Amino acid sequence: MARTETARPPTLTPLLRRVLDDLVTVRWQPNRDTLVALASYGLVVAGLLLAFQVFTTAQVAANFITYGPITLAGLGVALPVLSTVLVRRRPLADVGLTTRHLLPSLALGLLLGFDSYRNTLAALDVAWTSDVAPLVALALTVGLFEAIFFRGWLQLRFEAAFGLIPACC
Repeated sequence: MARTETARPPTLTPLLRRVLDDLVTVRWQPNRDTLVALASYGLVVAGLLLAFQVFTTAQVAANFITYGPITLAGLGVALPVLSTVLVRRRPLADVGLTTRHLLPSLALGLLLGFDSYRNTLAALDVAWTSDVAPLVALALTVGLFEAIFFRGWLQLRFEAAFGLIPACC
């Protein structure tokens, strides 16, 4: 008599199961890193309020310095990097800075940067003089700030403390 095999439901691979479990897991495990990230977020918000509500664009120099060098570069880039390297003694990879996929990242960044330029400064017919240098520096700082502060600093710390979905919200 021939044996018939019953169809078994497909099983998830261990990697896929772990990814799905991580996706739907919500936890409450805040630690010192979570509190430091939250405090740095408060400092960035305070810096932005100072730049745009106190100084406003009526005081261009104070607004620009508070926004760019102090808030974005200092609180949003230097603080997470120095905290990671000097305090936590961890590599820069912990805030997302690696050479992995460097060439595709640079190519995509140049392509998107050129598109932004084409749709803004080129459309305004702005001459490339030394007056444009602060705008270029600020544009580069904003991109670095977003990548390090939001994705590499806050999101990774909040994800470790609360899970993927709460960290993204």
